[in-house]
Amino acid sequence: MLNRQKVEAYLEAFNLKDTKSKPPDCSCASSQYNYSPAGHIITGDLGIVTNEQLRELLAKGPKYRIPQPINWKKNFKLLMDAVEDYARKWIKREPDEPDLDTLSEWIKAIRSCIQRRIQKLRCNMSTRVSNPFKNPEVVDALSSLHDKYVVVPADKASNNIVFICKKHYLQCLTTELGIDKTTDLGLILTQKNLLEKPKMIWNMDESGKSFEHNPVKVVAEKGAKNVPGRISAISTHVTIVACVNAIGDKMSPLLVVKGKTERSIFGFNTQEAPSGTMWDYQESGWMDDRIGERWFKEIFLKQCGNDRPHILILDRHSLHESLALIQEGIKEDVVVLSLPPHTTHYLQPLDRTVFGPFSKQYDRACSEFLQQNILHKEDKWTFPTLFHTAWNSALTNENIKSGFRACGIYPFNPLANSRVCLPSK
Repeated sequence: MLNRQKVEAYLEAFNLKDTKSKPPDCSCASSQYNYSPAGHIITGDLGIVTNEQLRELLAKGPKYRIPQPINWKKNFKLLMDAVEDYARKWIKREPDEPDLDTLSEWIKAIRSCIQRRIQKLRCNMSTRVSNPFKNPEVVDALSSLHDKYVVVPADKASNNIVFICKKHYLQCLTTELGIDKTTDLGLILTQKNLLEKPKMIWNMDESGKSFEHNPVKVVAEKGAKNVPGRISAISTHVTIVACVNAIGDKMSPLLVVKGKTERSIFGFNTQEAPSGTMWDYQESGWMDDRIGERWFKEIFLKQCGNDRPHILILDRHSLHESLALIQEGIKEDVVVLSLPPHTTHYLQPLDRTVFGPFSKQYDRACSEFLQQNILHKEDKWTFPTLFHTAWNSALTNENIKSGFRACGIYPFNPLANSRVCLPSK
């Protein structure tokens, strides 16, 4: 009876232009159930249901289920089959394995007990079940309700229901989800003519890695409760900055190590890092304004190509969107777009499909490296090699493109995360 999921499915497949030109019928203005603050019908009053039988059914609440007829013969057979199966298993446990006839009297007693219980239940329960949906008038009345309203359970009274004008419901969802392309991303992609230019759409983000990793494969005795794994005794932190575009290309990485001077980088075997890797240092090992501006000028602008414009999507982190970086972006015709807070796990391609596989590949590379020789260890000298292996394995063309697709950035699909943004069930 509740049709919200059907409306949501319709919302995912609908054409915005058709919906604007042919919106659902709405006669809320003249209705006694009009909720004035919204200007549309939002009510839990069952008087809005004209069919009496349907109204009585809805009054029972969304948790109500129409009783189904009971097949007593089928249920009796299922119970007796279970009893006989148990008897066979019981006999097999006996040392001399007697015949099933040994338990025949016990089986008869159980059969008699079940028959008496079923007979008692049949007398106490009504086996005649009336299905109201076999009445065409009830079906038509419910169909009429679904055409005009979205029927949902009330949030604070789960056994009550609310009728919401379908036109108003769709308008609210399209506004919240930005389906009309009035959101920053849809508007920018349209204005900059980038909807069909995936190589111009970029995503940049950072991730931290330590020399300590999660062991992937450990050989141990079966049933062991505590299985130790070999890891590094050094917990040095390195920040990894990646930038990818919707066509599946990646830029050279930036690695930020902890330190106060350039000498902090000297212990790393930088020659084994991916080609073009930029190294920098920071007192805490994280990004800051200086490093962000340097990355933008020395990596992004040099590797994004000569075509313009570009759009650079990043999270709303103060160190990612410094004033100097934004000004440089305006100068170079690069739109810097920051994502809303607490949404990057759904809206950022690198978080969706790249950094997860990268962490797994890094753990795998470290585990295999330590297993090769007992003298091997993870330190500054070996980290670039392990990072290089994980980088090439995880940042594949398909992983990158699937991230943009999952986030709805390219192909542009503002409904890609609609299930996340919709009201809770």
